[in-house]
Amino acid sequence: MVKVIWLRHAITAENQAKQYIGHYDVSLSNKGVAQAQQVAKFLANQSLTAIFSSDLMRAKETADIVGRYHRSLPVQTKADLREVFFGEWEGLTYQEIERIDRERIYQFYDNPWNVAPPGGEKLLELQKRLERFVDKEIRPYCKATKINSSSPQDSEKDMLLQKEPIVLVVTHGGMLRLVSSLLLENDPGRYFDSSIGHGQFLITRCKEDGEWEQCNL
Repeated sequence: MVKVIWLRHAITAENQAKQYIGHYDVSLSNKGVAQAQQVAKFLANQSLTAIFSSDLMRAKETADIVGRYHRSLPVQTKADLREVFFGEWEGLTYQEIERIDRERIYQFYDNPWNVAPPGGEKLLELQKRLERFVDKEIRPYCKATKINSSSPQDSEKDMLLQKEPIVLVVTHGGMLRLVSSLLLENDPGRYFDSSIGHGQFLITRCKEDGEWEQCNL
């Protein structure tokens, strides 16, 4: 099994202004830096196995701050962990979008799996990115814990392999909704049912059979 800490990046000025920023690359605000420092101290004593991050600046900065307490672990950036791409809506607030593109934004919220913002992504595309990341980066850690020792000389090595890995993944709100609705609930219709705040996290465990469950540190 492998434990995954899914951390939403700390807040930006654009987040505070309620803008859709998607792939728009912005830094943390001063408040965001303080949030990241707080979560970094909370996770300082966790024996992390790996740190992954979206390659967008706000996530990478959050991951770098956490990583200061885990200097042996490089932050591995992955474009697959990016937020939903909002296309022409990026930089706008909901009220601004509703004023200029009312019908489309209502369609998007009614059926985000099949309706994309103009020039943006459907949730089906975000789902493919999540699945690709999990298959490539998370499942190998789960498989590693299943190795059994073949001789007494291998016992120390195997004990290390069998210890449950803890992987930190710094990503975005849209991706975290997907983790909750698809990996945990297996119900795409519950995408908008959960929300993780900036600088907060969801902890999950992936079992050897590929099933996911929510858990504690």
